[in-house]
Amino acid sequence: MNLALEGGIYGYVVPAARIIAGFFVGMMLGIVGGWAGLTFNAMVGYPWAANVHLSIYIAGIGLGAGLGAYMGWINLNLRWYVVLATAAAIILAGILGSAIGNLYWEIFTDASFMGARDTRVNMTHFGAAVAAIVVSTGLGLYFHVRTRN
Repeated sequence: MNLALEGGIYGYVVPAARIIAGFFVGMMLGIVGGWAGLTFNAMVGYPWAANVHLSIYIAGIGLGAGLGAYMGWINLNLRWYVVLATAAAIILAGILGSAIGNLYWEIFTDASFMGARDTRVNMTHFGAAVAAIVVSTGLGLYFHVRTRN
């Protein structure tokens, strides 16, 4: 079995760099998405139930993290509907990861560790970025191998 990739060491370095870059850009855009969700909630004046506003915040984080993770593995050589479906899947993974991170905080985390608010925000952002980069990496590697053959 030959494990060597075409292009030598770059076959390993480039995917690793894409994973790291996608994760960090996902974290940054997740933070921006959270700020956008908080700003939207403040602009409308919090007219709905608290769970609706929390969901807007979580969705903003997931949207930003999903877009950031997608940027690490973006491939515009595919058909347009495949590009849109891939982006939608990664964004949905970011939103789901954000919700799971928020749920993880409520169930498993000791609120006295960093303070309830800081711990909740960190777990929500981290969950969104991890879920989005896992799905993004899986789809990116799949399309990379598929288009090469």
